[in-house]
Amino acid sequence: MLIRKERAVPRESALRKDTNIMEDFRFERYFRTPYSESYYIYPMQASSFESDNRIGIVDIHYTKTASVHGLLVLERKLEESDLTKLITQIDEDIVFSADMPRDNFLVNVYQGKDIAFFSDELFAEENASDLDFNEDDEL
Repeated sequence: MLIRKERAVPRESALRKDTNIMEDFRFERYFRTPYSESYYIYPMQASSFESDNRIGIVDIHYTKTASVHGLLVLERKLEESDLTKLITQIDEDIVFSADMPRDNFLVNVYQGKDIAFFSDELFAEENASDLDFNEDDEL
């Protein structure tokens, strides 16, 4: 099931009023550029950073217009309340702490699964192995 939801999260509604709320998620950054960053998302209680434990990924893009865009891909179904908590925690832990201008946080949420990983190196290895001929191979 694919969920596409675009939501603006205003700053004042994203900040938690109750400081006793336990953090439910943790983030592991896997890349950063001057205006973007991406994180794997894990449950706080997960014992290790393995894909079996992963909840999803989030890509954050900072723009010149002070709008911050998020692309959230969930690898498991979350209840609406948990999704709201996750977006709030992303806003507080990642967006707010980035020290970039932020007037609006726009989030697209998708649900899917990681099916493959591709890179130039993998393609180069595959193409190189295709070029290895045996004496019995015909040209």
